[in-house]
Amino acid sequence: MIPAPDKQERRGTPEAELFHVADWPMHYMLAIDRQHVHNMAKILKPFDCSPLMWRVVSVLSDQDGRSVAELAETTVIERSNLSRLLDAMEEDGLVTRSHGVEDKRQTMVYVTAKGRSLFERSLPAVLGYYQIFLADISPPEMTVLMKVIRTIKRNVMEFDPRPDEDETP
Repeated sequence: MIPAPDKQERRGTPEAELFHVADWPMHYMLAIDRQHVHNMAKILKPFDCSPLMWRVVSVLSDQDGRSVAELAETTVIERSNLSRLLDAMEEDGLVTRSHGVEDKRQTMVYVTAKGRSLFERSLPAVLGYYQIFLADISPPEMTVLMKVIRTIKRNVMEFDPRPDEDETP
C-alpha cells in the first residue's frame, strides 16, 4: 500500500495550494444529495416507498408513458439500476411496461392507479419536507439558484473529456 503524502508534499504546486475540496460547488451538491436521499427515505418509509421509486412515480405522474431511456435521463437513475427497480415496481403493481407502438424495440413505462395513488398520498409529506429545506430562500434567490444550477448542468453535460483528433497527447 502506498502511504498518503503528507500535507507538505500535497501542497507542492501553486494549483494545489489553491484547491480545497470544500470550496467547490460539486462537493456541496454531492453532500446535499446524499443527505437529501437519506431524508427522503425517512419521509417515504411510512408509504413503503424508496426515494428512487418516488422519483419514478413522480415523473410518470407528471407525464405518463415514457421510454426507459427517457425515464433514466429524467430520474437520473442508471439504466441498469432503473431496470431492476422497474422489475420490482412492476411486481408491486406500481408501473407497467409495454413495447412502443411505433418502435417495438422501445419499452414504454406507465404508472398504474396504485402507483399514482402512492404518489398522491406521499406528495404532501414530500412537499412539507421541501418547504423545510428550501426555507429562507426567497423567490428571487430561487430564480438565481435554478439558473446557476441549470448552467452548471449544461456545462457538465456538454463536457467532452476526449482530446480533439488533431491534438497529440
